[in-house]
Amino acid sequence: MRVYKFLSCQYGLRVIRERRLKISEVSSLNDPYELLPFDLSDPTFRQAVIASRIELGRNNGILCFSQYWHNPVLWAHYAESHKGLCLGFDVPDGQRSVSYEEHPIKLTPRQLADPDLRIAEAMVFTKYAHWQYEDEVRIWATLNEKSGRYFFKDFDDGLRLVVVICGAASHVSERKILQALGAKRNDVRILKARLAFDAFRVVEDEGGFGSGPA
Repeated sequence: MRVYKFLSCQYGLRVIRERRLKISEVSSLNDPYELLPFDLSDPTFRQAVIASRIELGRNNGILCFSQYWHNPVLWAHYAESHKGLCLGFDVPDGQRSVSYEEHPIKLTPRQLADPDLRIAEAMVFTKYAHWQYEDEVRIWATLNEKSGRYFFKDFDDGLRLVVVICGAASHVSERKILQALGAKRNDVRILKARLAFDAFRVVEDEGGFGSGPA
């Protein structure tokens, strides 16, 4: 399964060099409703869900990806206004995509009293509908030893970098990307992006990097 991560140019090159991705901790996610997709009007259920969220976040974090790289809004929000990079990874098939809901999920009194696995999955893989443009694929990762202030997931067979896409407004050269790849340069495809002429879409620039900055 192919998934994509949008990054600033500076951090993207660092990720490529160090061959690892930062794991997002639950407590630091940018959506305050993360893991809280339910109608929490019932105070007992609300306390239980918040406690479950805290407990889940003690030892687990999230790697967030998109299913596609062509959306210009993703480039604008997460790749330094098209000046950054998008990294494409092959991950094991069967990863869960996020479901998007317009309103908080209402549960029956029976479900509130005895939550099941489906409710647990809804908690972890549901977001507000206005995030739908992300087409998010979410991979849970165990929080092991910290490196500095953060936890990381090293590249491996389950997280294999296969393509680097350089943003349409990026000034990074192909040479710099190749230097960051080092010995892995022959295993990774490098593309230059451009804005499509006939749609609101980011596409491959067939002309490549041309004579851009060194």
